[in-house]
Amino acid sequence: MKANGKTVFSATLTVTNEFGEIRVLAFVATKSHAQFESALLKMKESLDMYGHKQPQVFYTDNPSADKQFLEKVFPSLTKDVTPVEKYPTLRPMVLPDDVGVLTQSTASGIEEALAKITDDLDLEDETLRLVVGFDAEWNVDMVPGSKAKPTAVIQIAYGKWVHILQVCPCVDCKQFVSLPLRLDIQVPWQSPSITQVISAKSTDFESR
Repeated sequence: MKANGKTVFSATLTVTNEFGEIRVLAFVATKSHAQFESALLKMKESLDMYGHKQPQVFYTDNPSADKQFLEKVFPSLTKDVTPVEKYPTLRPMVLPDDVGVLTQSTASGIEEALAKITDDLDLEDETLRLVVGFDAEWNVDMVPGSKAKPTAVIQIAYGKWVHILQVCPCVDCKQFVSLPLRLDIQVPWQSPSITQVISAKSTDFESR
């Protein structure tokens, strides 16, 4: 939907009941669940107000992405339901007792975390292999056409430690941690000695 040639809403969310009657019609800027959560909560309140039953079945075009969100809004969807395990043969992943998790939000703390990697790195030893897990998170702007937000949180897993580096606040990324050295200078990620286990590699590294 456009107004004066500019996009106002990029999508429409519609929820109907078993009779094909529209219960929710919401214009949204993105397909994020946060865009229409309030509309579904109002629908839930309306059903209670008029003595109707809460939804027992919900049809959606993206069940894997919507399941947890819908069950949170409508707990009735989980009543008398035995969930099917997605990976029944795999054990739940838990951090071993000897693995520590540290949160760093200062330049000195971040440098100390990175030092655990650089201290073990020997660029002259071609046989050396270090495995490093890397992921990054940033805030999402709901305004269509807005620029990507800077990285807010970086997670690095190495050895017996998982480091959570708070580069800037998620809510307001105007105040950055003053880093004396950028991550790609402090740690030579392109070194053949480092094996990177990265979620969404290109996106995470570009966001830095």
